[in-house]
Amino acid sequence: MTSQPQQARARFHWLGINALLTLAVVLSAVAVVGTSHKCRQSYARLQKLQSAQWDMQENWSRLLLQESALATHYRVEQAAEQRLQMRIPTAADIRLLLR
Repeated sequence: MTSQPQQARARFHWLGINALLTLAVVLSAVAVVGTSHKCRQSYARLQKLQSAQWDMQENWSRLLLQESALATHYRVEQAAEQRLQMRIPTAADIRLLLR
């Protein structure tokens, strides 16, 4: 049989191990909660950035469409005639220069 001091030491030993394991579990739980919170924050930020990207892509597409509409030959010709009073030269206006 074991003596009382040995039994007390054994109980103290198991008590210490249980305390360390409990502390490890608590610290692990706190770490899980912190990581989950950071993950949620990161996901919310990702969604905001994706929404901003979608808005910018939409705006870019709109601008490309507007640019193509403004750069048509008809529109350029019309602007040249109306704003700059330009016209297509007639055959009499064309001169050929020889060196």
